[in-house]
Amino acid sequence: MERPRMLVFASAALFLFGFAIFPKTDRIFLGEIMDSLCAQEGSHEIIARSIKTSRECTIGCVEAGAKYVLYNERLRGAFQLDNQQKPREFAGETVLVVGTYDRLTNTIHVRDIQRMYTNTAIARDWTALEHMGFGWW
Repeated sequence: MERPRMLVFASAALFLFGFAIFPKTDRIFLGEIMDSLCAQEGSHEIIARSIKTSRECTIGCVEAGAKYVLYNERLRGAFQLDNQQKPREFAGETVLVVGTYDRLTNTIHVRDIQRMYTNTAIARDWTALEHMGFGWW
């Protein structure tokens, strides 16, 4: 009688605390490094009438108090980035972000950011990464 009770307790403990024991795996997220103010509108057009590029707009808004976010145009959603130094290099660019996603805080814990050098896959509404099941789109 003692053995089945111990087995049930061990199984419940592993189920409840197992998520904390096993680390989350990295995923790939696609989008534009944007500031949180412009991401609410989904573009730089409203704020950036006097600014020439989306990079200048993003950096200017962050210097004024906004945060760097990853904006996914397809989802029309912005995702917070826990690292606020690394995105500056990629401001206004379409990138791949490698990291883990925290659903409770809507935050991507950034491990790496890489430039996307082409938009042809996006223009055709299909990407190899999406086909393989990486990230979320």
